Amino acid sequence: MNKGPKKDVAASVRQRLLDIAREKEEDFNFILTRYGLERALYRLSQSEWRDQFLLKGAMLFTFWHDDPHRPTRDADFLGFVNAEIDEVTSIFQSLCDLKVEDDGLILDSKSVRAEEIRENNAYEGICVRLNGKLSSANITL
Repeated sequence: MNKGPKKDVAASVRQRLLDIAREKEEDFNFILTRYGLERALYRLSQSEWRDQFLLKGAMLFTFWHDDPHRPTRDADFLGFVNAEIDEVTSIFQSLCDLKVEDDGLILDSKSVRAEEIRENNAYEGICVRLNGKLSSANITL
C-alpha cells in the first residue's frame, strides 16, 4: 500500500520553527537550538541512561514556566555516571545514534566532544558539545 510521496519531516519541522520564530519575534537560531536540546532530551529519556542524568538549571525552568526566567542555549545535568571523558563521550555518541520516531533532527555522533570544565570555574564537570542538522540548518548543541 503506497501512501503517496514521502514527507520531508526535517524540512517541515524547520519551516514550522521558522514560522514560530517570526510569530514570536525570536532569533531563529535560538529556536533551532532549543528544538535540538529538547529532542536530545527526548532521546535521553528513551535511553538506558534516562535514570542517570538529572536535568537542572535554566532549561529546567523552561519546562516549568511558559515564560522562562532567562533563555538558554544549553542543558545542565547532574550525572550519576562514571565522570570520565571517554565514558561521557560514549554515552552521548550512543544518544546521537539512538533510533527514535522521525523528528527531522540528525545528531552527528562523530561530532561529540567532551572536555572537563576547569577547576577555576564556579563548578567542575564535563562540557559536551555536538552538532545536529535539521534540513539545511546546522545546530550546535
